[in-house]
Amino acid sequence: RCWQGDPRQRPTTSEIIDKVSLSSFQSAMSVQPVRSKLSLRHACVITSTDLTEAKVSRENELWVCCDGADGTEISVYTTNTMTKVSKHFIKDNQVQCISLCGDHVWVASRAGIEYGVIDIFSIKTRDLVHNIRLKDNSVSCMAHSDKMVYCGTLEGYCFSFSRDIEQIQSSARPRYKYVSENAVDGIVVTKDGLWLSHTHYIFFLNQESLAMEGSLKPDKPQAECVGHLKLSMDGTIVWSAQFGGVSISAWSAVQKS
Repeated sequence: RCWQGDPRQRPTTSEIIDKVSLSSFQSAMSVQPVRSKLSLRHACVITSTDLTEAKVSRENELWVCCDGADGTEISVYTTNTMTKVSKHFIKDNQVQCISLCGDHVWVASRAGIEYGVIDIFSIKTRDLVHNIRLKDNSVSCMAHSDKMVYCGTLEGYCFSFSRDIEQIQSSARPRYKYVSENAVDGIVVTKDGLWLSHTHYIFFLNQESLAMEGSLKPDKPQAECVGHLKLSMDGTIVWSAQFGGVSISAWSAVQKS
């Protein structure tokens, strides 16, 4: 409309401002406004496919975690209009990571250096259904299989929890494995096992017992940490984004090489 030859057919300045202020327009321009006084930390998208599998008929949602000195704010937006449809607040805690695990969203936060908390929300109702308190551990990363949720911690541990909320509530203690004295930076679940990244190493753990099955140290001349891990859509490649460097590596998820 702005390029119309007849000036009378062009929009006014007020109309243009109204149009470009719409969330739908800003989304098209790759801008997603999150109106919060707190700092944006982590987010995850729940697609309509995820919701359909959970027997919910809704459009795509964006779950956003913001935090500050007073705690963590978890807001849920519709992705098409960026309308806020739900909000929760975790007092005093700072968020570490967020992950969609089946029909639940797991939010890990940290309360100082004393303990970590995992708050579990149902994507059906968007309500908090359970929380887990980890003494002397704070979750740094999460991944899941069809049955289990795996959490790496800043203290070098790997925890495994059932995805069944009722089983979590009735279980006295989760299974865990001490990996190393430094933080677990990344974690992915492949067809053959569990991959954990820690400084300059990748560790391979058994999904059931968390027993150590091997390790790999990338042969690089520069002092780069392996960093975050991400599994490809077809499950054949594990990608790593290095800390302290500018490179991205691809690892065979089948051959562990």
